[in-house]
Amino acid sequence: MDFDRNSLISMRCKFFDCWLFDDLCSLHRPVWFESLYIVFFLLSTGWVGVAQAREIYIQPSINITTKYDDNIRLMTEDRADLLDGFDTSAYGVITRANAKLGVRSDRYDLLLDSQVVINRYSSDFDLDSEDYFVNFTSNFNATEKSIFSLSGDYTQNTTLTSELSDDETGTGLVEDNPTREQWSVSPTWTYLLSETQFLQVNYSHSDVSYEESDFNNYFDYTIDRGTLSYSKQWLPVLRNFYNVSVMYFEVPENLGTKRETLEYSIDVGVEYQISPTWFASLTAGGRFNQTDITFEEVKNSDDVLGMIFSFNIDKQFETGNAGINYSRSTNPRGDGRLQLLDRFDANFSHRFTHNLHFSLTGGVSVSSNSGSEDEGNDRTNYRVRPTISWLFNRNTRLSGGYQFRRQEFERDDSVAESNSFFLNFNYQWDMLATQRY
Repeated sequence: MDFDRNSLISMRCKFFDCWLFDDLCSLHRPVWFESLYIVFFLLSTGWVGVAQAREIYIQPSINITTKYDDNIRLMTEDRADLLDGFDTSAYGVITRANAKLGVRSDRYDLLLDSQVVINRYSSDFDLDSEDYFVNFTSNFNATEKSIFSLSGDYTQNTTLTSELSDDETGTGLVEDNPTREQWSVSPTWTYLLSETQFLQVNYSHSDVSYEESDFNNYFDYTIDRGTLSYSKQWLPVLRNFYNVSVMYFEVPENLGTKRETLEYSIDVGVEYQISPTWFASLTAGGRFNQTDITFEEVKNSDDVLGMIFSFNIDKQFETGNAGINYSRSTNPRGDGRLQLLDRFDANFSHRFTHNLHFSLTGGVSVSSNSGSEDEGNDRTNYRVRPTISWLFNRNTRLSGGYQFRRQEFERDDSVAESNSFFLNFNYQWDMLATQRY
């Protein structure tokens, strides 16, 4: 079945505007979000008309989660005691509507991935929100050896999801629930030196801002990062790579204080397919950080020399897989500091039958502020999440499970624990695609 360009635009208007947004709780999206969405879409369809696309495709999905959490904001025991009479638990329904719109041929590939998340909770705290995620990626094969890529994204969510993210890269500090906005853009150039070697240059810019909070100090910040990578495939089962990176992290002046961090890093890695069912990778390197803190025109500097490291091993079984991962890295975060994160993760999955699946994930992470002196502000996070899933067919999945979280604060020996139960329904429509030659 063939569609002309006007038909596709009409389909987009009918599907995305009416189904994806309006029919879900009568959501009123902001004007800037719709404008951004239209810009991305017109860029995509404009390229289609010029480059004679081979395939245009659309794939929507919907995900509905009901959950109960006895301490959803991971509030410490002493803090909960101060809020005598408030219930820290919450019942929630989270609706995620996602749609992927893609255009591709033998020379280029464009993808617009958008998602709206509607959070509704029954709680003594104000936890309701509407979150938006827009991600655009593109690749263009300029020549047989040269590939240009451009990606960009926009996110609007809250600290409840960003600072207590599932990947545990947030600060872990959530006393309030202000809105958080992030946008980023990242161009990349990849050059194939030979059949076994390639060189890659990447630059990325990110801008993060927070709504004013009455309880926590969240700081707006920007990140600029440039990376030069070289990779060589020595054998079909053996590859190694080298990365050189420069990162600039800036927190604009706030209450008379401005913070700037410049980080240089270099690392070497290797990936090895031990056997058809065993895979391992190892990365090690060093970093140098220089942080300048300016308060009322008085500047203090702090220099740090440290290590970056990661290790991963995966095992495939006939009915599942298992893996472990450890990493040490630095990450700019919402409390305005560059954080040092040590993280260990483990995962296991098993298919009892074609329809019945089980998975278990868990891990431990320790985060602290990067600096030459120990400020006694380490935070240790523990997490365990078993899940049972039932696949009705290739489109429909029902899953349920339990999650335990625990966070320990070194500064005052305080502890926060959370127990939650969830039931999730996911449906993904078959891809609607058309070819044009």
